[in-house]
Amino acid sequence: MLGGPGFSMPMGLLMVGVCIPAAFRKLLPKWLVAFGLLLAVAGELSWLNLVFPKALFLIPLVRFPGFIWLITTGFMLPKAATRPSRPSEMPA
Repeated sequence: MLGGPGFSMPMGLLMVGVCIPAAFRKLLPKWLVAFGLLLAVAGELSWLNLVFPKALFLIPLVRFPGFIWLITTGFMLPKAATRPSRPSEMPA
């Protein structure tokens, strides 16, 4: 019964959880962050399917492009993220 929104809502939360820190630290291109946030909004709105059956199109809209987004994000993330060193942490 909740298989559709039960997948797409957590997937949307995963996308937001990756996109927001990656955007602040500039780890992903802007287009990939924007695409992820757009899919995340669609995923979070997929619960409307339970009230309005015409909102069913949101579930496959998140599921299939979401997998493509996940794979692309996995390849685009850098192998290691370096932190900028602060002058107060520099050895004397």
